[in-house]
Amino acid sequence: MRQLARCVAVLVTLLAAAASAVAATPSDFYLNLLRRGVAAFDAEKYEEASSHLRIAAFGFVDSLEHYETAHIYLALAYDRLEDAEKARTSARRVIAAERVERRYGSLPIPAGVAMSFDALARKLLTGSEAAVLDRTAAAAAKPQTEATPKPQPQATTRGGTSSQPAEKPAEKPAEKPPATQKIASATPPPAPKPQPTAPASDIPTRLAAGERALMSAQLPEARKIYRGLLDAPGITRESLIRIAEGLYRSRDFEGTLMAFSKIGALHRGEEHLHYYMAVAYYETRRYKEAKQSLSAALPFIELTPDVAQYREKIDAALN
Repeated sequence: MRQLARCVAVLVTLLAAAASAVAATPSDFYLNLLRRGVAAFDAEKYEEASSHLRIAAFGFVDSLEHYETAHIYLALAYDRLEDAEKARTSARRVIAAERVERRYGSLPIPAGVAMSFDALARKLLTGSEAAVLDRTAAAAAKPQTEATPKPQPQATTRGGTSSQPAEKPAEKPAEKPPATQKIASATPPPAPKPQPTAPASDIPTRLAAGERALMSAQLPEARKIYRGLLDAPGITRESLIRIAEGLYRSRDFEGTLMAFSKIGALHRGEEHLHYYMAVAYYETRRYKEAKQSLSAALPFIELTPDVAQYREKIDAALN
């Protein structure tokens, strides 16, 4: 009997240790990718660096310090590869993060990297965009609210509060390797009333406002902002992708599909976005399209329990 009790105790200990290891894995994975990307950049292996940094940035979307660092190096890597459009996109993602909370001035990046990125931003962005990256002003700007951190080493989540929200936004799936956040099934919310369309010059400000609404769990407000941007004149493809992500995360699945219809065919490196479409199709009862989109996404995302659950739901709905 004592032998059995010892075996049970050992088994419980092993299971607890395994659970802790699994919980730590995603953060460790993305941190390692960030380190490998920086190392590859320093070694002038820019293709390799961009591959690591792109996934690292995706995984650290809720950690401003790591997210901005990854996109700074990513913008510089794309610039070395003479891909100005992708470099501009990464630079603008740093700008968008800064408009949520100022961190750029205190990032632990080498002075040479900061100077190179400042010069690149001035070359690729508008004057008003580049001005956001004033490291002196950014360093002086203190965060107004400390966010509740997610289980990531040295990570600070965007714009959260210490209280538990009544409704949580849907999370992004991680590209392979694993997604870390559970995506809750939800009944599609009522479509928000049409909002006035935003002029092109106001789009970055509205996108930043939508991100702040998401981070503070103000999902109805986020839906209104993103819906109002769908038909904005001069909207870019990159902005439409951010709008689709915002509508997905705010659980406006009809709006998500509307945004993707405007985006059109996905490009190489965007295959993981098919997962957003699969979930949106399922939640709006378009099961055949959900199956097709999930099949397109699966080679590019990890088959986590959450993804497997949606696959089972979709299969069950079709049968």
